[in-house]
Amino acid sequence: MSKKQVCAVVGVGIGNGAALARRFSDDGYAVALLARSDKVSGELAQALPDAKAFPCDVGDPASIAKAFADIRAQLGEVDVVAYN
Repeated sequence: MSKKQVCAVVGVGIGNGAALARRFSDDGYAVALLARSDKVSGELAQALPDAKAFPCDVGDPASIAKAFADIRAQLGEVDVVAYN
């Protein structure tokens, strides 16, 4: 588990979501990348240190709960949420 602060970026795509993820990563955060598809988030997770992709459909409360439980288990408690 990461000792860094954790930022969850919800809605990762090629634009703003990816830019937010890069910015928080550059600032030393572990970054949880949440998106329905791992096409962009999976590639970004490989490119950023301490970043992981998590599948999440924000229209489904169970999906949100699972994603955040997985983040806590793998990266630690979320300190910042950026909802894109």
